[in-house]
Amino acid sequence: MTIILKKPYTQQQKFKFIVEYNLKKSYNIEETEDGLVGTPPPERDLEQEDKENIAKLHVTRLDFINILESLGISWINVKAFMANYPEVEKELMMCSNVYRGNELINNMIPVINKAFGLTITESDLDEAFIQVCGYKRIYQGGEE
Repeated sequence: MTIILKKPYTQQQKFKFIVEYNLKKSYNIEETEDGLVGTPPPERDLEQEDKENIAKLHVTRLDFINILESLGISWINVKAFMANYPEVEKELMMCSNVYRGNELINNMIPVINKAFGLTITESDLDEAFIQVCGYKRIYQGGEE
């Protein structure tokens, strides 16, 4: 809902309007010929923000290996997997951090599941990264 402070107004009224609607409620304030107009901020897509934030989470290589082990993939299996998939080995051995949003990770989930008889999902990896990084979700919606 748009809020208007019509002219004439005092400096104190202007200040209170800006504090109340811009600073406290994040409204966008515009000064027009008629006065101050406050428009509410656009609706936030908290689920999408969470997905974007989770994709930015990153862990060290050792933490990533620990995540894989917690999901049922032993270090011996990781080494065997890297021997068969040099792009994975290159990614793990040459990077400083492993980012959750790295598409290589998502693409290797079905291959790992098939190779080791597991049922790891993208959500499982999300949760593992969230736990290691201590991320606090902003979207508290239900599971799909």
